[in-house]
Amino acid sequence: ERDLRMAPGESVELGGYHFLFQGAKHFEGPNFISDKGTIVVSREGREVTTLYPEKRLYTVQQSMMTEAGIDAGFTRDLYVALGEPLENGAWAVRVHIKPYVRWIWLGGLLTGLGGLLAALDRRYRVKVKTRVRDVLGVSGAAA
Repeated sequence: ERDLRMAPGESVELGGYHFLFQGAKHFEGPNFISDKGTIVVSREGREVTTLYPEKRLYTVQQSMMTEAGIDAGFTRDLYVALGEPLENGAWAVRVHIKPYVRWIWLGGLLTGLGGLLAALDRRYRVKVKTRVRDVLGVSGAAA
């Protein structure tokens, strides 16, 4: 993660990725006005993605929100957020590279699958029936 000042045409290297800030443009949506940045991300000379982070002002509530530009990948997620505008078209920019975020979700799914398989295991159900018979004092032949 890095917080830095970026003017149009400036770039930064982080985690093997090259982030090129092309500038920010004013944009009007249905219920907000925003400044939308354009950041081209490349790695080893090849363009990976273009991110469009925004700084939005929702006009009805007069609420300022930051919309991060996100590129989700299997082994990493790239996040870029615009901070405050600075002089001469520059912006405060926050760049994150988060490794293995998808793997956290995969781990949760595997845990849930393991719980489901354990609940469906026949050996577990047989042991429960045996315990119930023992508690009730019912023999196996009568049940």
